[in-house]
Amino acid sequence: PIDLLEAVHRGVDMFDCVLPTLLAQQGVVFTSRGRLDLRRGIYKFSEMKLDPDCACTTCSRYSRAYLSHLIKAREVLGWQLLGTHNLHFYLELMRQIRQAILECRFGELYHRMRGPLSRQTDEENPPTHPVRKRRPADKKPLTRGDYRIEVHPEGLGRIVQISSGEAMHPMADPRVEARELYVEGTGLVEALHGARSPITLWDVGMGAATNAMAAIEALEKAWNQNPGAGLRIVSFERDLDPLRLVTDHPHSFPHVKHRAPHLLLQDGSYTSPCGRLDWRLVQGEFEATAFEESSNPDIVFYDPFSSKTDAPLWDWRFLEKLRLSWKDRAVRVANYSNSTAHRASVLASGFWLASGPPSARRPDTSIWHTEASARECSRLLGGDWLERWGRSSAPAPERVLKGEAGERELFFSRVKGHPQFTRASMASRVSGSRSVD
Repeated sequence: PIDLLEAVHRGVDMFDCVLPTLLAQQGVVFTSRGRLDLRRGIYKFSEMKLDPDCACTTCSRYSRAYLSHLIKAREVLGWQLLGTHNLHFYLELMRQIRQAILECRFGELYHRMRGPLSRQTDEENPPTHPVRKRRPADKKPLTRGDYRIEVHPEGLGRIVQISSGEAMHPMADPRVEARELYVEGTGLVEALHGARSPITLWDVGMGAATNAMAAIEALEKAWNQNPGAGLRIVSFERDLDPLRLVTDHPHSFPHVKHRAPHLLLQDGSYTSPCGRLDWRLVQGEFEATAFEESSNPDIVFYDPFSSKTDAPLWDWRFLEKLRLSWKDRAVRVANYSNSTAHRASVLASGFWLASGPPSARRPDTSIWHTEASARECSRLLGGDWLERWGRSSAPAPERVLKGEAGERELFFSRVKGHPQFTRASMASRVSGSRSVD
């Protein structure tokens, strides 16, 4: 049954399966409590019906003890009765899935049923001996282009760029940073719950699509409270090899067990059946494609490699141009770096800067705001950060420090004179600000 749910999640809508009757001949049935193997002695005297939540003829008329007796006696009637139940279970599952799709709440049903349908043993009577789990081996290459997969001992993987040695989300479970920093740090969850129109998200540095899939997971959960929630994702990426790698190895990257990233690779876009999720790929260098994109974001996941690898994307002049292109829009930008030099570049570019949630790599991160967005923020960096910046041994990127004197002076003056540090601004915000650097 879990295969049916996962396959529908990826767009499959027709199935042919012998398992309901084939497993019935072995005494195995599927229930809402997990799989039951009626050859086990635990059911010899059980007067319970197979599944308390099932209304099939087998469950309504026969006990587990009687059905267990038929299986052990190799009576054909036992196979027929268990096959009847299994077929009913499959058909009822598909009926619920169809209804959920029609009502545009399949995401909620998927997350609710995935756990129970994955149980391989009877929840109320688990076997006393350990159940061995076999994980299918991924036989496809672990490298592609300039990227390779490193598998954590727990089985989850991460993508590493070979030339620079930098890893995408370098932690045991990359999905954790994606959820905590990018989804929760930007307030996307709250925005989806209260949205009356689609939210536009720019995903800069798509990589293995971990951040984008975290946003899609948040959207599917939000549909339970706000069925009208919508999300428009624009992912910017110059190299699709990382995404191709993870889709080849879904056992190490569970976030791609969804049809969206596969169709994005195939077609360059994905639209959910209900039309409330639209995901589009823009391939090329972001410093060029950003200004060719017609949509304007509400939220930005800014996740390029470090300035040593992707220097143009951290240049304060480029960031200023990006901010100006959004005009008077309220835009929130999540970024993993809390580097003093990077934060100074953000301030010099005219963004307002706030402390973001901690990540597995750093005690805190950074949330950038346009002026319209900053009005609602209470975590803007205050005068204490500015004082520490003045004493820092690396107050600006090396390119600025070693560059022309005029640009260096302009950079420093823009940081010092940023409106978020003025007395009028600080008076209303300093009590709520927090800075860890």
